[in-house]
Amino acid sequence: MKKLFSFVASLLCVFMMMSPVSAISKKTAKSIAKKYVPSGYTYKSAHKDDNTWEVKYKKGKFTIEVDISDKTKKVKEVDKNYSGKAGGSSWKISKSKAKSLVKSKFKGAKIIEVDKESNKKDGKYWEVEFKTSKYKGEAKVNASNGKIYEYEKDYR
Repeated sequence: MKKLFSFVASLLCVFMMMSPVSAISKKTAKSIAKKYVPSGYTYKSAHKDDNTWEVKYKKGKFTIEVDISDKTKKVKEVDKNYSGKAGGSSWKISKSKAKSLVKSKFKGAKIIEVDKESNKKDGKYWEVEFKTSKYKGEAKVNASNGKIYEYEKDYR
């Protein structure tokens, strides 16, 4: 039994020594992420989770999170979230207008699907799914004023 325990302990030590070291530093992750964040946002945090750097920036009630592969140094996902009620109170913006707004915000976007959404937390909004040559995305468009207040871009 002692020999088995000793053998298992030795294997664990070997595997721990073989564990990969970060390919990029926190400073590098922040630098890469900043290229995907509009001006006016303030850096808040960066941490590594399962070989992915999660870098967060904030501006008022908006948060942008940029996920970067630790191994490839490529951006995997960019999410913009709003912590308040950003949807509208009425349906002034048509489905067609919501599509047009998304196409102008995300250059080269091809619309996949548009859903009319309404709930107490967010209000009334259009959820627009789209894709470009670089990423697949989803955006929430305020149904009253047409502002795109949240989006997600998953890079290919």
